[in-house]
Amino acid sequence: MQFLTRNVLKRFTNVPFLSFSSKKDLYELLGVPRNASQNDIKKAYYGLAKKYHPDANPSKDAKEKFAEINNAYETLSDDNKRKVYDQVGMTGDEQDQAGAQDPFAAYSSFFRQGARGGKAQDFQFDESIFGDFASFFNMGGESERQIKGADIFIQLEISFMDSVNGAQQTIQFEKIGVCSTCNGTKCKPGTAPGRCTNCGGRGSINYRQGAMTIQMACTKCRGTGVSIKNPCTTCKGAGIQKQATSEAVNIPKGIADGQNLRVTGKGNVGENGGKAGDLIIKVQVKPDSYYKRDGYDLITNAYISVAQAVLGDQVKIKTLNGEQQISIKPGSQDGEKIRLSGLGITKLAPNSNQRGDQVVNLKIQIPTKLTEQQKQLFEELAKLEKGETQGQSSAHEGVFEKVKNIFHK
Repeated sequence: MQFLTRNVLKRFTNVPFLSFSSKKDLYELLGVPRNASQNDIKKAYYGLAKKYHPDANPSKDAKEKFAEINNAYETLSDDNKRKVYDQVGMTGDEQDQAGAQDPFAAYSSFFRQGARGGKAQDFQFDESIFGDFASFFNMGGESERQIKGADIFIQLEISFMDSVNGAQQTIQFEKIGVCSTCNGTKCKPGTAPGRCTNCGGRGSINYRQGAMTIQMACTKCRGTGVSIKNPCTTCKGAGIQKQATSEAVNIPKGIADGQNLRVTGKGNVGENGGKAGDLIIKVQVKPDSYYKRDGYDLITNAYISVAQAVLGDQVKIKTLNGEQQISIKPGSQDGEKIRLSGLGITKLAPNSNQRGDQVVNLKIQIPTKLTEQQKQLFEELAKLEKGETQGQSSAHEGVFEKVKNIFHK
């Protein structure tokens, strides 16, 4: 047989839900079997009371013995008190607190023989399952521990401009909430929970093993001490139900595709008074036909003509702040970038006013259809540049060389 490690057992002996009792058994005090009738109990009590009454017995321990006999008779002569004693191993609200001489041996005996006797079984425990073992015993007499509700995960699709400028959207979803009929009491309206008949409302059961008493959470009420006699018909006594709900969600400026928004306390309801879970929203941003995003920078294209690229010009482009004029310098090349500082996306941070940049890519549009006049002009230009472009590598070919090749196909 494998024993609990001494380290784990020391931890068990220091927690309130286990107790080892060295108090005398009430049946043994009266000298009667556990199935004794009320007449047998009464007869035994009268005989012992007469023997140990302090007025009739001068011995030093007579007074203590007489008190023990009276206590035993008071409990066993009352059917209700006797039933509680037989079940939980204590009288009234009294709980055995005395420590056993050898708790390690007591545990070994208990697990070897079983909580209620019977065929011997081997149990093996170690530190890794201490949590599960303690959970089984619970904290006898206390309510179940509070458990936070589960989080809810949903997806929300928004426009590119909503991700940039921020917005508010109302979303619809389902969650587990408090029952609207019983308001979480689990009882039919007009009724109230009663005391658990298995543990007498204590939330725990005491098992006696010789001189040892082990206290465990009541399996019927799960440690709550209450019993639902008239369960709510809406939630069938669960106290919770699935609910359709909605929530207005603020979408912050600068949120990116794939990022999550967390709305605290808007998830599923907790258990035993625990906090509600959170609502976690994964944001999906629809692409925009004009803007592209690179971190907090906005990428846009500006389409210009060959003449504008060669001679330079002033052109208007769209920005988040409205139309803005930019300067095209003479001799600009296709793919050249113009950076507009501070016209990008607001950085996602509390009270942030910092913004990225807008990066404008120049795209030179080569004409594919020309009027006779345009064709003549480009041919003249080609003649002027003929000497400059001949013999150069393709890496150094200018815009006009490309135009000439198109025209002479």
